[in-house]
Amino acid sequence: MAQDFGDDMGNALLNFVTRQTENYLRFGRGRERAFDWWQRHYKKEGNTPEAAKAMAEKQSSREQVVVPFGTSEEAAYYAQVCRENGTYAAAYTDKQGNGFLAFAKEDAKTVAGYVPQFKDVMARLDEQRITDALNHAEPVDKKTMDSLTELTGYPDLPAEDVTVIPVTIRYKDAPDKTYDVLFSEQDTENLNIDDSIFFSGYSHKELTEISSWSPS
Repeated sequence: MAQDFGDDMGNALLNFVTRQTENYLRFGRGRERAFDWWQRHYKKEGNTPEAAKAMAEKQSSREQVVVPFGTSEEAAYYAQVCRENGTYAAAYTDKQGNGFLAFAKEDAKTVAGYVPQFKDVMARLDEQRITDALNHAEPVDKKTMDSLTELTGYPDLPAEDVTVIPVTIRYKDAPDKTYDVLFSEQDTENLNIDDSIFFSGYSHKELTEISSWSPS
């Protein structure tokens, strides 16, 4: 069982799209770009030009949903993740820079399934931004320091990603008894699920050394 941001966000996106099914937009603007993308996609897969055209026409004529999706940059990255996985999505923006994601209504579950990949992409981008900022940072002088105000309130950190695995264990000194427990390689100390985790912070190798176990 995976308890992580990717699953939660994927479910949220899918639920949102499901609620919006009555508000879908038919392809009007953007239909030609979708057709071109699908046609190139099918040609790359080895289909004949005629077959690629026919399949692209079918794909680009499907009913669409358009959902709000973070900033325009986030929507663009998510659309690109979808495209690289072989599913067409398009990003839109408004004058305020808000993002919107458009895709075929019947692809909603597929699109929601790309959330973990999108999360990884955004994490790498954030890491790069922080690295670039540190590499180009200038030393703080007294004038700048005197103008700074210390923050007195600090946000709660988001929950860590934790993969919980149900296992059946048998202690080496009591081989006739088995126990069904939950195991996590990540340390769950101070997390609200810690009380239900029997082993946490152990690798598979370490767990094997202290018990005989198998997946439940």
